[in-house]
Amino acid sequence: MDMPLEDLIRDVESKTESRKKAILKDTDSKVEQLNREKDQIIAQMIADYGTRKANEARKREETIIDKANIEARIILRDRIKAVIDKNIEMADEIIANIRKYKDYRNLLNDMIAVSVRMLGNDCIINVDDADKGLVTGSNLKYGKVDEYGGILSTSKNGDIEIDLRISKIIGEINERMRTKLYSQIEG
Repeated sequence: MDMPLEDLIRDVESKTESRKKAILKDTDSKVEQLNREKDQIIAQMIADYGTRKANEARKREETIIDKANIEARIILRDRIKAVIDKNIEMADEIIANIRKYKDYRNLLNDMIAVSVRMLGNDCIINVDDADKGLVTGSNLKYGKVDEYGGILSTSKNGDIEIDLRISKIIGEINERMRTKLYSQIEG
């Protein structure tokens, strides 16, 4: 039962061919699998890259908008401050020259009336020498009180003092003006 040599060679060649075909089929299958995996990885990388670039662009845009908003707020705040400072400066000018206004005499009389009402008829009212002749009364004392005007009143025993000097209240007036102007501008 020996096979002739030619049959043996054909049998070996046939088996070798079959094995080659099986190996090639298996290799083709694995190459296709690798190509599919490669394509999936590339597609994912492209998608991730696009997402990352879009996020970076959005963040750059947000940063630019945030910086622009901050700069706009600074400019607006500076302009508001300049407007308020100008108004305060004008008010300071008016207050510094309050003695030149015809209503100043009435202002002094109103201040004296408040002092008398609060401290009694026997209170001592200090009036600046520059205001001599604008107001009269037996409980008035003249001297250097304030460069801008107003009065400084004390109770007869000196325990209570009411400071209505213009330079004293000018800071309070300015602060109230600032607050009111800010609220009007922002409101």
